[in-house]
Order: sequence, then structure tokens, then C-alpha cells
Amino acid sequence: MDQLQYRLKIGPQEIALHPGETLVGRSEECTICLDDERLSRVHAKFVLEHGEVTVFDLGSRNGTYVNDVRLKGQLTLHSGDRIRMGQTIMRYSVAGRRKRHSTSSRTLGGVTMLDMSPPGGEESDVLHRVLQLGRLEEAEKILKARVANLVRTDPPLRVDHMLSQNVTNGMIAMADKSMDGRWLHRLFKLHATCGWWMADDVQKRVEQLIRAVGRVGGDGIASYLAFWAEHARDLSESQRDQLSRLKDLSSRESVMWNK
Repeated sequence: MDQLQYRLKIGPQEIALHPGETLVGRSEECTICLDDERLSRVHAKFVLEHGEVTVFDLGSRNGTYVNDVRLKGQLTLHSGDRIRMGQTIMRYSVAGRRKRHSTSSRTLGGVTMLDMSPPGGEESDVLHRVLQLGRLEEAEKILKARVANLVRTDPPLRVDHMLSQNVTNGMIAMADKSMDGRWLHRLFKLHATCGWWMADDVQKRVEQLIRAVGRVGGDGIASYLAFWAEHARDLSESQRDQLSRLKDLSSRESVMWNK
């Protein structure tokens, strides 16, 4: 018999529920951290045991609703149930295991953080605004949420998707404004994790930042190069040249910046 999967669909993302407790709220201590100001820090929890998922409201300020009825205490969920917490809508489902690998193997961290802000043009985007204002700590929180959002998506979004480009541009802007090479490491790590090819114009911007910042600050480039080395047969000549350029820059990094 196929093993069942228990999932929450939140916007375009699907989150797998695993045996035991899954905490939901605004706090980064929660398993699912939602950027929703109407949520309590620790708002509710889902408990998966004995083949059933039960939702508990944890005394939240604005309540938890199942199929538009406010939850009092706890309730065992059925596939198709609609759960609302704050402004966030979730859809619970149960299905047989699909053949492709679970998204749990694609992660840059243990917490699932979702930015629920509606998509819009760059000028209206909250990340763009806080970067323009130089509020780097706030921008970092938003970026981490969006990165976790991307790596938990099953299947992963394409590199040319609006949200993917938003995160890529945000990481480059963070590296530029903070002069912190760890953002370049995270950018390469994200591309390797999601199986994305870095566009040539993006790589050129990153190369300029590597020279300006001094170093990448992690094994991100190595991870990216290793991923594409395994897929070299699928690459064009120009793409191989692009990787060669990056490999050369990476190999010279420690010498260049220690002079």
C-alpha cells in the first residue's frame, strides 16, 4: 500500500506534515513561520499521530477557523478542510506518496518561513522598499522567509519565475549594501539547491561583487559548480565557458584577497 502524505497547501506552496507536532505562528521558533501580523507568535499546532492530523489553537488572539467555524480547543481534520489563521488560508489534504522525492530533502534550514505578501511590481514590493531605506535587518528576515519558501516548494519554481527573480535580486542587493559575502554564498547555494542555472548577466553582477566584497564567505560556489558538473552533458559551449570563468574566479579567490 502506498504511504499516505499529509499536506498543507498555503498559497502556491505545499508543506508536508510529519509525525509529531508542527507549530505555526510568527515566531521563528515555530516549524512554520508565517509573515502575517494577525497571527500570534505561537498561534496553533498540528499533531500527526496514528494516521490522523489534529489542529489545536494555542490561545491565539485572533483565533483559528476550520471551514469558517472558530476552533475551540482541538479538531481532527479531514482531507479538503480549510483552515484560516489570521489572514492566512490553508487547505489540508491527504494523498498517496508521489514518486518524486519529498521536498524535505531540499532545505537551507530547519524552519519553513513563508512570506504571505501578495506579489506585485518591484516598486511596491516590501523587500524593495526596506532595501531602499537601508533597513537591512528587516530585509534579511524577509529574504530568509522567501528563500525557505522557494526551497520548500514542490516542485521548485523556475529560475525565471517572478518570486525566484525577486529573491535573486534581493540577495544581490543585500550583498551590495551590506558588503557581506555570505549573501553571495547563499545565492549560489540557493541555485544549487533548486537546480537553477545562473543567467550570464546575473553571474557578471555577482563576479563584480565578489571582487568588491573580497570573498564569497562559504562553499556556495563549490556547491553550484559541483551540481552543474554532474549535468555537464546538458550544457552548451557558452554555458561551459561561463562555469569555467566562475571556477577560475573561485580558485583565485584566496590568493587575490590575501595579498
